[in-house]
Amino acid sequence: MIKNIAALLKTYPKLSIVVFNLFLFFIMDFIGTKIYFSKNKKKLHAGIVLGKEDPVYHHGFIENGKFEAEYNVYTNSLGFKDSEVRYVDRGNKGRRILFMGDSFTEGVMLPWDSTFVGMISNSLKGNEIEVLNAARASYSPLLYWKKINYFIEKKGLKVTDIIIFLDISDVEDEVIYKSFENTLRVKKSDHKPSEKKLKTTKLAKDIKNQASKNLYHYFHKILKNNLFITYNILGAMDDVRDFNQYPSEVKFLRRLGPNKPKHLQKNYFRGNWMLQTEKAWKTKTDEGLSLMRKNIKKIISLSQKRDINIAIAIYPWPGQIIYDNSESLYVKYWEDFCYKHDIPFLNLFPDFLDFRKNGLSKNEIIKKFYIEND
Repeated sequence: MIKNIAALLKTYPKLSIVVFNLFLFFIMDFIGTKIYFSKNKKKLHAGIVLGKEDPVYHHGFIENGKFEAEYNVYTNSLGFKDSEVRYVDRGNKGRRILFMGDSFTEGVMLPWDSTFVGMISNSLKGNEIEVLNAARASYSPLLYWKKINYFIEKKGLKVTDIIIFLDISDVEDEVIYKSFENTLRVKKSDHKPSEKKLKTTKLAKDIKNQASKNLYHYFHKILKNNLFITYNILGAMDDVRDFNQYPSEVKFLRRLGPNKPKHLQKNYFRGNWMLQTEKAWKTKTDEGLSLMRKNIKKIISLSQKRDINIAIAIYPWPGQIIYDNSESLYVKYWEDFCYKHDIPFLNLFPDFLDFRKNGLSKNEIIKKFYIEND
């Protein structure tokens, strides 16, 4: 076989040069990637070290985890971020507040005492009120619902209050996770259904589709960890493909230049969808909001069934500090929703935007109150 390859390359000298250069490039990429990651080990964040996949709510933290580096992060026996590794009595009948949200609520790359949930917990210690933080980066209402339902209904977790911090990015994440919803239903108990039974149901197709997506993400992870330059080149090509669908976005990005953080760009859908007017964006926005509403209603129904107090909170992304105002579409939408369902609505937009009246510039507000690049 080697002789055949050698003969082929000899017959096509230009091809041999291309193959040799590609081989050399991949070798250099591999060596460079290993050197880069070996020198940046300390920059690994707790979400990577303590994170885990979950068949019910997609992903979370491992139980009783410990991450001690430039900052310390611990998880309790439930797999929730906490002040220390500790056992949580699921049947505790005292007052207990469960916080749910995504990376903002989790407090990525921050120790417990520096997260707002940790600060609230510390302030309530003398009142015999326990605080639990079930939030995790990249969660959205579908996963809020799946996780809350799993711990309350399946694991017997007793809580008296649930506070859901809805994130701007939930609109996009709901659309992303939509295709995963049926697969998440597989684990209705701690036992997997038989393969024979699965083959006769529509669920089998959902699992097969999800398996192909998992294979893609597995390849994605291998490429990122071993050929980082190649990974970024392919990522840039993927961005160009997406930009071709939205010409106005391309022009905007070119005007901004290379150093503008993506999440601060006005035409960045994930963080500023309420400012978009293009039809493609509006379709995606409407779908995301509809999915959010559906899953939040499920949590409300569960809270009513279990006599749990529930409240919804919203807050601005850095993009809203720059471009938006306290009367945004997002505020109005959830204010009306909470009024209709008679639940407390915590609007934190004015709290952030009012700092501008106190002499802080927009950039100062972002640096003071937001995690960099989150």
